[in-house]
Parts: sequence; structure tokens; C-alpha cells
Amino acid sequence: LYAILHGLDPNTSFYTITFINAASTFGRVLLGWAGDRLGPANVYLFSCVVTSALLFALFGITQIGSVVAFCVIYGFFTSGVISLLPLVLAATVSNPAEIG
Repeated sequence: LYAILHGLDPNTSFYTITFINAASTFGRVLLGWAGDRLGPANVYLFSCVVTSALLFALFGITQIGSVVAFCVIYGFFTSGVISLLPLVLAATVSNPAEIG
């Protein structure tokens, strides 16, 4: 809807969720691997910062190439926010019996 409201082709804007989901697949794997190497809290924080910055960048997007690039980068880093949150929360408890 955002893409259509800003003058982009309705046929192309239909595929924006597909771009986000495709990038999310790679982001879950690669950011999970990075979380194993660098620590899940570090990668989670980085993903949150990039995702927040991208939301502010969304206001300046007017061309189709920019929308596709936004969707790919946003999908990649948002998947890190989603997939690394359980690891970060599990690391905060002192006794593993408290989880679940």
C-alpha cells in the first residue's frame, strides 16, 4: 500500500512482500551464523539499529529500485531481530530451569 500511495506500479508493489520474505530466508541463516561467532546480543543489537535506520530511510524512497533495495535489506535484518530474540532472552536468565 505504501508503494502504491507513492506512485509505484501496483503490479510491482505486489511483490514487495516476496522480496522481504526471500531476503528473510538468507538473513535468518547468515545472522544466526554471525550470532554464533560474535554473540547473539551483539548481532541482535546491530540488526535492531539497522532496521530502525531503514524505517527512517523509508520516508525518502520514491523509485522502484529504491523500494526493492529497501525490501531486501529490511527483510534481511528484520529476520535477525525475529530469530535472535529467543537467544538473547535465554541468555538473560541465571537458571536454565526458569526458561519455559
